[in-house]
Amino acid sequence: MVTRLLAGEHQLDVSQALGVSLTTVKKWLRRYKAEGLAGLQDRSSRPRHSPRQLLSGTVCSVVALRRTKAT
Repeated sequence: MVTRLLAGEHQLDVSQALGVSLTTVKKWLRRYKAEGLAGLQDRSSRPRHSPRQLLSGTVCSVVALRRTKAT
């Protein structure tokens, strides 16, 4: 993708040829320009922050209740 963009192909043409959205093409190009080849590595889609995440004690209680109710 990046090779085609650097060769001068239009972003929309590249996105259509590869079957991805224009947003995806722009995101990968931005990552490449900012970080080089390292920016093209797979990244986790897990959120960095979960401000409404339950406390671990609460999670354990819910899991325990689910296990007792499932049997």
